[in-house]
Amino acid sequence: MIWSARYPSDGLVPFTPRWAEDYATMTAGLRRDLGPAWELEHVGSTSVPGLAAKPVIDVAIRVPANADVPTYDARFVAAGWTAPRPLGDHTASLLLEGEVRRAIAHLFTAEQWDEAHVRLFPDWLRRHPADRDAYQQLKTRLLEDGAWESGDYTARKTAFVTDIVNRARAERGLAPVTGSL
Repeated sequence: MIWSARYPSDGLVPFTPRWAEDYATMTAGLRRDLGPAWELEHVGSTSVPGLAAKPVIDVAIRVPANADVPTYDARFVAAGWTAPRPLGDHTASLLLEGEVRRAIAHLFTAEQWDEAHVRLFPDWLRRHPADRDAYQQLKTRLLEDGAWESGDYTARKTAFVTDIVNRARAERGLAPVTGSL
């Protein structure tokens, strides 16, 4: 399957407040099946008012300190998500419609939670409209340049995202990220 086929065919769409409702609906089963000790947060472009996005909901999940993620695979599957799989420095689970992603859950340990880039990045964009707008321009340009179809879309955003994450980290007194996110 080509990269772009894993996402809704809409490409980038204008922000809609409905995404907050979609987040609540999509995570209701997770909240029920995981239990109250698991913290969930709407992240990603769909959580940033005014930002165009792929209509895919990103969820950051703080795994309780005493939890063993592999033992929770069945709970994710019971809620209609895939079993969590490694993704960089964390694990992720997908909510699929056929083979198309509707949502991505990013799981972080309690130790990773405060520094998780998927939380820092949208938080910064919500508070800095000029950076939000610059990010939207970049995403639009990448779509127009064909990065969506070639699979380069995420890789070509990395420098911008890393810069923003490092500014957010500096604001919190954290060391900059030197590798890829």
